[in-house]
Amino acid sequence: MTTRHLSAQTDYPFVPLLNVSDADVVGGITDLYFVITGESTYDTGSSSSSTSSGQASCPYVHDIRLVSVSVGVSDNTYVFSCRENNKVWNVTFTVPRTAGTTGQVSNDDGSDARAVLLYVADDLYESSDASSNLEVEPARAQWHTEKVDSLGIYNIERCNGDEDPTSLEEVASPTSSASSTGPVLRLADGYNCEISRVSEAELRFNAGNGLGKGVAEELGDVGPCASSAAANILDDVISTVNGLAPINGDIPVTVSGGLGKQRGVSELTVIVRQS
Repeated sequence: MTTRHLSAQTDYPFVPLLNVSDADVVGGITDLYFVITGESTYDTGSSSSSTSSGQASCPYVHDIRLVSVSVGVSDNTYVFSCRENNKVWNVTFTVPRTAGTTGQVSNDDGSDARAVLLYVADDLYESSDASSNLEVEPARAQWHTEKVDSLGIYNIERCNGDEDPTSLEEVASPTSSASSTGPVLRLADGYNCEISRVSEAELRFNAGNGLGKGVAEELGDVGPCASSAAANILDDVISTVNGLAPINGDIPVTVSGGLGKQRGVSELTVIVRQS
């Protein structure tokens, strides 16, 4: 059985077989791990892969490479290019060359990406600055780059209502913002629906008779149509949400990988997942 001591003498965590000069540049790096999330550093504008010579063009690609090493008086700066399709995140580590030490550092580039580098200080590169193009083992990364591009909220057609089911009325849309926070989506309360902001990552939608803008009697009945007038008398309940009927008392709601949901009594909170 191979011992940890012997297995640690491979090119891991880099994929290619390293030549002498490459092995010197990445010397002292014993492990890497990346969680890529948030806004990318830049967009190449092209979805084809050109990360290395001879690599086939691919419509979707994940790729992380060490691109440069800067040698300072007492530390090294390593820059990794993390690419998903045409978007690129630059992840940077500053690693101290304190003799006789081992340890780990987190990325200090100020991005939303979270990454860690493990090192042995005595083996770190100490020559002049160097450029590189060494691929990191793909299993050393997680990609959490989902984001909400749009959010649509619609009312279903009501019995005896005056809505036109063939028309679509825009109730909210993103607006450009000059601030660094990016586009702003403004949401407003609806009839029998109240929207509140719980935190930076959570919105809460509460449905109930009279909530939000209140009851809009002029818009028609909100219950199922029936032949008799008596059957149209409505109880103070909500029977469906966006046309979905409850299953064992719960409305089935599906969210994307970038969102989560938290149920409570008479409420459902949609949560943006944080890495």
